[in-house]
Amino acid sequence: MRTSSFIIALILFANLAQSQSSAVYEELDKLYSSNKVFMLGEDRHGVKTIDSFKVNLCKRIIKDTSIVVFESGITESFLAYRRNNFTNTQLLYPVWRNKYYDDFLRFIKQRDIIWFGIDIQPNSFLFSKFIDSVLQKCGLKKENINLDSSLVYFSLEKQKLSLSQKEIKKFINDKNIYLDFYNQLLNNLAKISAVENLNKEQELFLKQVILSRIMLIDEIIKPIGKTLIRYRDSCMYENFHFFSSILSNKASHYLIMSHNYHISHKFDNYMPLGEYIYNSEPKSVSVGIYLDSQLNTKLLPKNEAKKNIRKNSDCDFYISLNGIEQR
Repeated sequence: MRTSSFIIALILFANLAQSQSSAVYEELDKLYSSNKVFMLGEDRHGVKTIDSFKVNLCKRIIKDTSIVVFESGITESFLAYRRNNFTNTQLLYPVWRNKYYDDFLRFIKQRDIIWFGIDIQPNSFLFSKFIDSVLQKCGLKKENINLDSSLVYFSLEKQKLSLSQKEIKKFINDKNIYLDFYNQLLNNLAKISAVENLNKEQELFLKQVILSRIMLIDEIIKPIGKTLIRYRDSCMYENFHFFSSILSNKASHYLIMSHNYHISHKFDNYMPLGEYIYNSEPKSVSVGIYLDSQLNTKLLPKNEAKKNIRKNSDCDFYISLNGIEQR
């Protein structure tokens, strides 16, 4: 008798949880449909419970005329766009490389939905190989071969907090060499485009990638801290604005996948990506996610979210996701 009662209780609990999740999905579907830009965050990256929920949610609410935007490198997404290879999570930041996003990229590919990265920080040397090949094909200065790889090295080492003061000093001394190199690429953009057989959209995309490399030069020089984060978000907005301009006739909605603080309103004298977007597109909404094992999964107005979550972000809504952290 006790066993059967326990089983019935489990079934009722499961049905209740499913009903609550369905209600959350319905609320979020309305938010998505009524806004041009839907920003979906997370208070930490690489958590299975959050990744699983986000992918299931996005598969339910995304429209066929949407474009997905990741907090991920613009250079790698250029390669995805050029090769029409939108199912390879290796072109995304490591935080998005798991079975949930493998499934999500396959899902959106089947619906002819494309994705882009807007971050200036690289995560691989793949674009460097492309640039070195371009230099050889176009007969540009051979001494510049490996210069892009060198820039990527400095960026990756800074992200790992492994860049020594000696290396930083050398980079600052060589700053103009890098600037001259990327300006040379911009000046030869038409030649590069012809050699690589790029269409006009791809050529514009490549130009924005090169401009992002110039932004990266300044990012490497800036000291680690709030100033660096503010600069990085302003650069991400520049890249988002570029995509929303050239693809305005192809997108009814933009779905931005990022950390909570990047999609926030202005807070603590910090101007995140989200605030730039709110200022340029009134029909925008941000939804942050955080885990709370004490609460059922539900959509909350921001004033009801946990205080420690609100200290580090200021989204329009929050989802208190029932679960524990699993990586």
